[in-house]
Amino acid sequence: MVAQAVVHAPEVVVLDEPSAGLDPRQRVRLREAIAELGSERLVIVATHLVEDIDQIADHVTILDEGEVVVDSGMDRIRATHGNAPGSPLERLYLGVVTR
Repeated sequence: MVAQAVVHAPEVVVLDEPSAGLDPRQRVRLREAIAELGSERLVIVATHLVEDIDQIADHVTILDEGEVVVDSGMDRIRATHGNAPGSPLERLYLGVVTR
């Protein structure tokens, strides 16, 4: 899937739920591939699994019922939500999403 997305060297790659159906080892490889792609071009990842982007994202936009509730750099998110155990991004997500 990722190979198909980048075969023509686009400047922007959009991945929608790229880890759906992958086992843990494949998800790790996918995160590595996304991080590598992100060093060369803009990669936009739509996912419900924050652990898939927590360590590789530079910027995060969180939507809740179609509305933007967070639009921030990961450095700021880590600085603000990084002191408790677990993922800063997951804590932020759970704090802002109303469901």
